[in-house]
Amino acid sequence: MTWRSGARRNQRGVVLVVMLLVPAGAHAQGLEAPARPADPPPSAEILPEPTTSSDSAAEQGEQSQPAAGEQAQSEPATGEQAQGEPAAEKDAPNAENASSEAAQPPAPTCDPADPACPPCQVKKKAKAPDDTTAAPAPCCDPKASKLCVSMKPKFVAIPVPTYNPQLEFSLGVMGMLTYRPIKEDKESPPWSSAVFAMYTTNNSFAMFTRHEAFWDRDNNRAEVAFGGGKFNSTFYGTGDQNTAGFGLPLSSAGLMFQPQYMRRVWNRLYLGARYRLFWNEAVLSPPADDPDAPEFVPITTNLLHSGLGAVATFDSRDNRFSATEGFYVPLTSMFFSQAFGGDDDFANMDLAINYYHSWFDRHLILASRGYFIIATADTPAHMKPAVGMGADLRGYAYGRYRDNVFMATQAELRWYFWWKLGAVAWAGIGTTAAGLDQLGSGTVLPSYGLGLRFLAFEEERLVIRVDYGRGDEEGQFYFSVSEAF
Repeated sequence: MTWRSGARRNQRGVVLVVMLLVPAGAHAQGLEAPARPADPPPSAEILPEPTTSSDSAAEQGEQSQPAAGEQAQSEPATGEQAQGEPAAEKDAPNAENASSEAAQPPAPTCDPADPACPPCQVKKKAKAPDDTTAAPAPCCDPKASKLCVSMKPKFVAIPVPTYNPQLEFSLGVMGMLTYRPIKEDKESPPWSSAVFAMYTTNNSFAMFTRHEAFWDRDNNRAEVAFGGGKFNSTFYGTGDQNTAGFGLPLSSAGLMFQPQYMRRVWNRLYLGARYRLFWNEAVLSPPADDPDAPEFVPITTNLLHSGLGAVATFDSRDNRFSATEGFYVPLTSMFFSQAFGGDDDFANMDLAINYYHSWFDRHLILASRGYFIIATADTPAHMKPAVGMGADLRGYAYGRYRDNVFMATQAELRWYFWWKLGAVAWAGIGTTAAGLDQLGSGTVLPSYGLGLRFLAFEEERLVIRVDYGRGDEEGQFYFSVSEAF
């Protein structure tokens, strides 16, 4: 009787020592399982039965105690301890029910230079806890390598409604396709093909197309542009005649063809050549029902311009559609001559300096630009540098001011504040003059405005923009694909 009581007390002591030395998490993992536990699933860890020895029990408790993160995942959501069941079998459904996002294994990585290696997609929440998906395909991180780009073509199209005093109301459409036809070349920018067509309420119309190609790891660049149309506008003259505000009706038709090729010669410097063929027929008429019309009108011209020029570009931008870092400095010098099949001889040269810098993971971008163009005095009036053409001094009607020299500078702040939406604000100033020695006495032209941006394709940073700009007269709306500069 005394021996049995002592034995019971010894057994209680052993059990008490085991319970004190084995952590609570170990009990939940089946350390108190019966002599013949149920077969666990293949992924579950098989735990040995506890022994009556305090040393071995303590050793088992230390080995079977999970890490903090694993223990939190293996405990049931209700807080109850498992009674003799393997943890992986009992806790898996509870863990899935406790979280709205299914744990997805990381996708295996692949070589970004491999054409078959796509960029990793953003993880999305599981539709249902029991939703089973195939193992993720190998992919690469676009933020880790510039070679991690998609080889799939992308297309964007937008309507382009505009109004300006020259062409009145107009409705157009612009579409752009970007693609990579050379699958082995992921270092070059994507090729692009853009088309624009428009029609206005004053019976003007136009259609233009432009194609750009890049190959051999961006060592070669080529582009070709072609277009034409008929325009009914107002001619305000050149030089000092612009400031009078007096204009004559101008009806003109034209066709343009321009190919260009450049080759990388050093670092990010490219050199090449450009050819331009431009035909223009224009009729300058007197104002309707105006008894004081000038005697020199109407004037009719029919001219063909053929020119060859040299181009040089330094391009360190991180993206050509919507840059966030780097410089873009194109320099072009064109010579039009009868020797090339044209009707007259003249020349022009233009230089642009663009700089981009960003903060906060490219959500805030500062873009600045300086532009200068000069033409010889014998340049035809419709080929002289004109305000309202291109990205400079938004807010002016095309051709409102034109002269032999035009220069402008501007800065634009771009802020992507939510999702793919952004807003911009810019301010600039420019002037026109008859020559370099008269720049100080030229007409000073301010420009400022606001705009909205939508990042249609984040990988290529292809944006759709809507801008409203003002100058010292009426404002202008602008709709386009890609940034102004």
